[in-house]
Amino acid sequence: MDLEALRRSRRVCSAAVLLSAIALVVTKSSAHRSAPGASLPGVVAASCFVISLLLFVVIWRKERAKSELGFAERERAQLHLLELQVGLAKTKQKTPTDEDQQDRPSS
Repeated sequence: MDLEALRRSRRVCSAAVLLSAIALVVTKSSAHRSAPGASLPGVVAASCFVISLLLFVVIWRKERAKSELGFAERERAQLHLLELQVGLAKTKQKTPTDEDQQDRPSS
């Protein structure tokens, strides 16, 4: 998965965690303990909350690892470019230019 797909998935999971948490609060606050089967919506909301939260954490960790990997690749590319620039500057310093050779008297 690319980074954008992971970000979208994380946002969707975040919304699922939020909605399941709201559903859990609503079912727990409005549940009548005397009614038969009143705990079933609460159990469903609680299980949805736990599953969506675990999925959110897994996707978030994958997104973070992918982001750090991309950052490390960019850093390596910048370091390689800097090494090339330093090498080029050193070769320019070592080899005299045509103007320098013309200014020197021949022996």
